[in-house]
Amino acid sequence: MKRSTIILFLLLTSIITNAQDWIKISAYYYQSIGIRSDATLWAWGYNGSDLFLTGNYVSLSKPTRIGNDADWLDVSMGSTHILALKNDSTLWAWGYNGYGQLGDGTFTSRTTPIQVGTDKWLKVSAGHSSSFAIRSDSTLWAWGRNTEGQVGDGTYINKNSPTQIGGNVKWQSVAAHYNHTLAIKIDKTLWAWGQNSFGQLGIGNNIEKNIPTQVGLESSWISLSDCAASQFSLAIKSDGTLWGWGYNSYGQLGNGTTGSGVFGNPTQVGTAADWQKVSTGSDHTLALKTDGSLWAWGGNYVGQLGDGTTIQKTSPVRIGTETNWQKIATGQGHSMALKANETTWAWGYNGFGELGDGTKVDSNIPKQLFTLPKVGTHQTVVATGGNSAGQGGSSSFSIGQVVYTASKGTGGSENQGVQHSYTIFPVGTDNYPEIKLQMAVYPNPTSSFVNLKIDASDELSIESLSYQLYDLNGKHIYNQKITDTETVINLENLIASTYFLTVTNKNKAVKTFKIIKNN
Repeated sequence: MKRSTIILFLLLTSIITNAQDWIKISAYYYQSIGIRSDATLWAWGYNGSDLFLTGNYVSLSKPTRIGNDADWLDVSMGSTHILALKNDSTLWAWGYNGYGQLGDGTFTSRTTPIQVGTDKWLKVSAGHSSSFAIRSDSTLWAWGRNTEGQVGDGTYINKNSPTQIGGNVKWQSVAAHYNHTLAIKIDKTLWAWGQNSFGQLGIGNNIEKNIPTQVGLESSWISLSDCAASQFSLAIKSDGTLWGWGYNSYGQLGNGTTGSGVFGNPTQVGTAADWQKVSTGSDHTLALKTDGSLWAWGGNYVGQLGDGTTIQKTSPVRIGTETNWQKIATGQGHSMALKANETTWAWGYNGFGELGDGTKVDSNIPKQLFTLPKVGTHQTVVATGGNSAGQGGSSSFSIGQVVYTASKGTGGSENQGVQHSYTIFPVGTDNYPEIKLQMAVYPNPTSSFVNLKIDASDELSIESLSYQLYDLNGKHIYNQKITDTETVINLENLIASTYFLTVTNKNKAVKTFKIIKNN
């Protein structure tokens, strides 16, 4: 019997230009975390202490959703614990709790988020094994490991619940480093406490402090480095100048020199006065200028600077030529940055999948995260029908009938009527109209297929294309090389759910279709 195919054409998303929608990123050691614009929380990399709530300790090389909540506002990754704020300003924590860093009044580790008290909070910062948060009244609170006085309460006793720091003064920001802490008050004065072996407190000596101690006399500090296990410090003044102090063995202070324990006072990074944000890794630094350009310096042995080399730099080096970078984060040996189009890029060490590109291969240039596409607004699909003909007769059929019958001829038979339906969601801008997803439903109603049709062009050669099918949780289902302009993909054995079909060109994703299969 000759069959004609039911075809539905939809222009869908280009994963290159609008597939990601990240609004917040954070990193520490070998793990990364981020919040998408739908307020869902995702993580990848090293999964010690089951930080990613997967029920195991398996590292993840692709962003994986944490829990089912979709109301996350801010997140900070620590070495073995996570702090996060929800849209209602409540504070939540999970992970290892041996030092009380979760702040729930216990030393019991948690594999599900637990609320920290009942207060409302403005900002959070997770350190090596300690935690800091600014409450809605702008007071500063801390808890967790305090062996070097990094909590700042005047003792060296670990705290398992939030403890107020500095009295009833108002604070603007706080940054937890490896075992020392920096904070800026509302009056723009800079304060530091905790370990000071390398002069990382910036107070001109290497004497440890267990209470906030002012750094210099200026009242012009506006921004602190986001940090990951660093023993050095950087901060930005209101005039746009950038200053650094502390450990400098790899040139991470950016002042053109190397050497540890030499810079116990803030030293200016070059002469530029247009710095906007700064983030410190274990021994490298990332920074953004006000024009949206990205800069890096320090250790580069695994490509963490992103300049295409593995040669350390002792002064700022521009990364690429783009001017649309908005946010940055650094880990032990990897870096991340968020662009204005909400795409996230990562580079450096990738032994645990912390770059989130689906591999565990290091990269010395920025690589875009692997992720499922942003889910857009539902689009109604208009159904059409067709005819089937054989030597003994023909039958007409359509999608959406409430009953079905069988038409028979000497050459065979054709069922018609109710279908196993699909809904396809178009998202974003289509840069590859030559890739079309067609739906061919036959025989009707029991067998279901999706036809992928591609019109070869100068940009797209069939020989270089493949497709992958994933379920809603990112589980890989199919992976197949495309060998013809039309590929039939059998979905009849799949359960009713949401699926993502990604077309790749030379292993680079170019277009993704979202398909909802209904029984």
